[in-house]
Amino acid sequence: WRMLPKNVSPWKTVCQIFYRSRKSGLWQPIHNALRSRARKAASKKPLPSATVIDSQNTKTTEAGGSQKNSKS
Repeated sequence: WRMLPKNVSPWKTVCQIFYRSRKSGLWQPIHNALRSRARKAASKKPLPSATVIDSQNTKTTEAGGSQKNSKS
């Protein structure tokens, strides 16, 4: 937020307006419309049919490897 150009409102104001509008649900239909247009432009169906989860970004235990159950 602090890297916004100097010719816009103060970053705290812009940030507050963005989060308020996101909470109100304003951005979801905009996101959906842009995603649909981008997918159509790429000759794809408007809605994705699958999701990919990158397991490297999933938090795990610090120990790693298999854990033993202490209630054997």
